[in-house]
Parts: sequence; structure tokens; C-alpha cells
Amino acid sequence: MPEANAADCEYWRGLGNCVNEYRAWMVVNCPCACAATLAPTTRSPASPVTCVPLVQTVAKEAGINIILVPSNFSSNMALFLEKARWIVAEFSKFPPTDAVNAKGLNIWAAQEELPGDDGKHCWYNCSGVDRLLCCDQKLFTGLAAQSCGSGFVNELLVVHNNDKYGGAGGKGMGTTSVNEFSPQVAVHELGHSLFGLADEYSTGAGDQTRPNCDVAGCPKWADLKAAGMPGVGCKQSCAGGKFFAPELTIMDVLDAKFEEVNERITCCKFRFHGYVPGYCTKFNANGLSLDTYCAKQIWNGVAPVSAVTLLQVGSKEHLMARATDPQGELQTYVEKPQLWSLDKQPTGNWTCAYVQDLPEGLYRKEKVEGELNSVSHGSRTTNALKSAKIWLNIVKANTMPTTPRRKVKELLFHSLKNVEVPADVVLDPQTGKATGKWTLPDVMMPRNQIDFILSQGEACEIARPCSHC
Repeated sequence: MPEANAADCEYWRGLGNCVNEYRAWMVVNCPCACAATLAPTTRSPASPVTCVPLVQTVAKEAGINIILVPSNFSSNMALFLEKARWIVAEFSKFPPTDAVNAKGLNIWAAQEELPGDDGKHCWYNCSGVDRLLCCDQKLFTGLAAQSCGSGFVNELLVVHNNDKYGGAGGKGMGTTSVNEFSPQVAVHELGHSLFGLADEYSTGAGDQTRPNCDVAGCPKWADLKAAGMPGVGCKQSCAGGKFFAPELTIMDVLDAKFEEVNERITCCKFRFHGYVPGYCTKFNANGLSLDTYCAKQIWNGVAPVSAVTLLQVGSKEHLMARATDPQGELQTYVEKPQLWSLDKQPTGNWTCAYVQDLPEGLYRKEKVEGELNSVSHGSRTTNALKSAKIWLNIVKANTMPTTPRRKVKELLFHSLKNVEVPADVVLDPQTGKATGKWTLPDVMMPRNQIDFILSQGEACEIARPCSHC
């Protein structure tokens, strides 16, 4: 009989072997796993009562979903809903995030909070930057899934009940306070995560590989200029002026709009999934073709979801077609997913453990395939990120705890994450108008926990020690 491995023990625990006919063997050979739980857990579908549709234009499985979750509301869910609706109203000032008029976009409010939440799970002054608002990603991601479910395309926004200006942007989750200027930071971050737009400010790293930054002359949007679109230009801006942006937009300053070039890029996201919001129709006029542009500049040879597939919403074929979307945060279809957790221990070592089964559906690609090619907003990969690596062996474990495992793949995750600092807001003393400029580069934040997705029948073990973690 082989010696029990910790990763296999966690996997067998998830199969229920602590309570079935293998219980006696497990208690002897995997005592820690069986002490942690005596039965597998499965996330049940979210209750509609706990996930309020602020704006719903299509089914979750067919749409692009934004989920707002509360922080520091002290059980006052009526106040949270009030603030959530205010954020929706602020989003409506920007056509790509105006869910009422952008079919395919849904905005939800999680109508439950973390137990005893008095604001302690979010904090200002991350990395010594006063306006950088960080929140516990594991807790709020779990809350969003518990309230609204999982397995569909979604972006998470934590709404922190504090009037002080602040926010943050990062993969999988953004934050915003209830300050009057903070929702604009969230719109900027959605420009990254939903639509794949790069930062256009000088301390960002958008280059010619990104759709909204270009070389001198700006050939990417020359057709818009030729068609007489107002304001379209070629402004030296991206990556310290090495590359060019179309004009002043919200990807550069806080008090701007997306503008035409970036709006067309966002339209490609909706069009890929079968929708053409009203603000996108101008890109099919005056000799312009939205489909031609998207196919050439955004979709990289991938065909959008077909009309036939759109009739099969929620089917495996539909979900797999949606997973090919190359824009924004990438998704992967998983038929029998399981949530696993990678945790840093007080000793500095990392361990991985099974958490629970998840429903079939779409999950962030990096959670499924690892972060080997991870970048943020098209930004530079720092030397710190290159060295802070955690390698996992993913093994195939049989259902019987008396049979050996075999390695099937290797995954990499980073013990640091990129977090974007919000714009610095300054009030003009003469006009009283607020202006906001992104002046600081992304900061690198340490991670103590990382969620990832395996398929049923797989387990993990730490493959290589992380020397810079």
C-alpha cells in the first residue's frame, strides 16, 4: 500500500472517502484531511433573493456580468442597494458600461455581506499609497459566488462604504469607495478587464500590441478619421510617449469619456457574443464595417459566437464558443470543475487543498491554466514577478486511496500580483471641476492565497519551492 500524499488526501476527502467505505483507511492514513471535514461540499445554485438584478438584459450565461458586493455596510443592505444603484447611474454616463442601453451587459448586487463586516476586510494606504483601497480577494470572491453563483463571465467590484476617495484595479476584482469620483476609477478598470484596453498614460505600458495604442500615424484607426469621426487623432501618450493614443480618454485621465476609437473596441466585445448596442451602430455607417474591423484588429482569426449557437444559451457548445473570446480577461470552459486553494503558511511554505465542487461553466483562464504568460493591462512583467513563482504538479488521482497518482501537467502561479493605483484627483480652484490623472505605476502586492480550478479527478502538490515568495 503506497504512502498517502497530502494532495491525494485532499482529493479523496472531496470524494467523500472520509465518510464512505474507505473511512477506516482514511482515518489512519489521512487523519488531517478527515479532521478538516467529514463530507464533500458542493456550491448550491445562488438564491435569487441574494443576487439582485440592478440591470439584466440577458441571461447570466449569455451575458457579460458585473457583480457588486458590499463592504462596511454593517448589515444595512438597503443602503448598499442605494449606493449600488448610484454606481449603475454613474456607469450609465459611459456607453460601454451603460447596461440599460447595452444589451448583453448585466449588473448585479450581492444582497448579503461577510459575517460581522465592519469594514475590516478593506483598507486604504496599500503599499503606502493613501488612495489605494485593497480588499481581501478570497473573502469577497467567495461572497460573490455564494450570492450570485459561478461558472459564467463576470467581473467583481467591491463597494466599500466610505466617503474617502479610493479604489484599485487587478485581475478578478476591483474596488471602489462611495466617493463621488471613485466609480470613474471602476469604469477605467472595466476598460481593462472587460474590453482589453491598455493604459494610455505615460507611466503605463500600453504598446502597439494593444488595440488602443499605436505607432506614429495611428493606422489602426485611420478609417475612423477618414469617415469624419469627431475628435479622432494621434496623440503621443502610451508608455511614456513611445506610442500613440487616439485622443484624451478615460484610459488616460479620470474626467474623460471612452471616445470613438475605444468605443469601437468595446463594441467588438458585445458583437463577439451576439449583441450590437445602440452606440455601436455608427461603426456600421459611412463606409465603416464593425465586423470587418473586429475580425482584423481584435478577434485574431477567431469567429464570433454564431447565430445558431446563440439559440443554445447555456449549452456546452454555447459556453465553449464564448470561451474563445480573445478580448479582456480570457475564459475557459470546464465541464466538471473543482475549486482548490493555494495558501501561504506561517512558515513561508505554500500548500494546496481541495475546497469544493463547482458548476459546469466558464472560469478565468488563468485560474484553470495558471499564470505562465501573465501580464496586467499589457503592462511590463517586472523582475519581481518573474522570480516570485509557485510551481504545482497536477496529478491524476484514482478514486481508490490504495492506487498511486500520476502527473498530468504543471501549473505556475505568482506570489505577487499587479494592482493598479487609482488616478490622483485634483480640484481646479477656479472652476471647481475635478481632474484626475494616473501618475503612479502599478504596485506589486504579496499574495497569501490563490484560488484555482482543477477538473474532477485531479489533485495538486507543490512542485518547486518558491525562493522569492
